[in-house]
Amino acid sequence: MRKLVNNINSTFKKNIILIICVLLIGCASIPRGDRFWYRKEKNYARKEIIKSAYKVKGKDPDYHEKLKVYDPMKDKKKSYDIDCSGFVRAVFVMAGIDELEDKINNISGNSGVVRIWRLIKSKNKIFGKNLKPKKGDMIFFNNTYDKNGNRKNDDNLTHMGIIESVDRKGTIKYIHSTTSEGVIVSYANPYHPNNVKYNTYLRAEKSKDPKGTRYFSGGLIDSYGTIFDVPK
Repeated sequence: MRKLVNNINSTFKKNIILIICVLLIGCASIPRGDRFWYRKEKNYARKEIIKSAYKVKGKDPDYHEKLKVYDPMKDKKKSYDIDCSGFVRAVFVMAGIDELEDKINNISGNSGVVRIWRLIKSKNKIFGKNLKPKKGDMIFFNNTYDKNGNRKNDDNLTHMGIIESVDRKGTIKYIHSTTSEGVIVSYANPYHPNNVKYNTYLRAEKSKDPKGTRYFSGGLIDSYGTIFDVPK
């Protein structure tokens, strides 16, 4: 009788372990065929975005370097120009998320940043600095350089990155591709935009910059974007 009970207990434990393993594997992998899988697995998808961002960072690409990345949803490699917007697109594709590729070439705009912003805007997923973004969301900046060359601070949507975390003081840790240093980690705090303790320099200071030009990340934030739910 005792032997029978032990056998039953052993079988029960094995079944429980098997079920747990199946569940873990199912939750820890990107299901091919379901292009909107990340809407159901939001926490996992956010982690995959950051994981992919660090994979690209680990390759140490130069700015505008062509980089081939693996797309797990289509089981093939794609090539991206690693400027700031190309970096973001490459990261999302590596994470098994192709929402930024959806009709992106049909959207008008004078840069990849503008086109991504307009794509996310069309989905009602752009939100302002009064709301708190999350890991895996996007951050957009204005006036990171004098794009039109008129020596005025009127250059909107000139840069973007991917948010890794936000601390209790509102300091945003983000990953982005820069012209001078490649893919790096920086910080921005919209509540303390002029404090070097909470921000990283994002705009290079030049003698011909107009009065009132801001250089820290926190003072250059335009908005945030997401492929998940907009925070309330």
